[in-house]
Amino acid sequence: MHVKSMHTDLDIPFSATESPILQHVIHGIKRFHREKDHKPKQPITLSVLKDILAQLKPETTPGHKVVYAACCVAFTGLLQCGEFTAKSVDKKFSLTFQLLQASVQFLPSFEATEQVILFLSASKTDPFHKGISICLTTAPRKLTCPVAALKSLFTESDGTAHNSAWPLFPSPDDPTKPITWSFFISTICKALSAAGYNPSLFAGHSFRCGGASTAAAAGCSDVSHQLYKLDQTRIATHTSVDQYTRRSKDVWNEQEQT
Repeated sequence: MHVKSMHTDLDIPFSATESPILQHVIHGIKRFHREKDHKPKQPITLSVLKDILAQLKPETTPGHKVVYAACCVAFTGLLQCGEFTAKSVDKKFSLTFQLLQASVQFLPSFEATEQVILFLSASKTDPFHKGISICLTTAPRKLTCPVAALKSLFTESDGTAHNSAWPLFPSPDDPTKPITWSFFISTICKALSAAGYNPSLFAGHSFRCGGASTAAAAGCSDVSHQLYKLDQTRIATHTSVDQYTRRSKDVWNEQEQT
């Protein structure tokens, strides 16, 4: 799929794969190595997101306020968890590849925020580090509002200091370091289990998949463009966008009922 997408983007013929000899080679490789069962991960839809958030205790459990905000932002901003978490606590913190507190702009003001501009300076799918500005709009009185969740990180009353050069989603143990992938995933898995879901059916990209499905089902025509801006070229081109907006009608009907 990756190779075919590259050929398509560069307008290069991909007819070589239709060669009978190559097809026999591929068939032989599959027979020798055994083709694994492909079980696509499920999207985190709006209803699933609400169930996850309901299991979190942001006011009492360390780290849950950060995870809560990260979930809302990932869903609305179509982010993968690898774009706002660190691989480990020992890995050196990079100002280039992490979302910082300085990456957030509250408009028109922090006190009367209507939207947030989130600047993602780089990611693994952005090799040239062009960066992208993601607009998050407020959803008044909604548990999933990304703006309210982000504002809570800047107004917490536990005496934690803030620094524009610190990570936006900090570790519960050290505010100068970003939250780790393992902590975020383990917290989400526990919340999914507590809500009655099988955590193995979901993955780090389930937030982006669910957010895209929701936007597409709501009639948002900018989904493909947003995914493309996030440099998910292999997803945002041609019919591959269906992978991230699958079952959009069912998702929207489900949300309309909740």
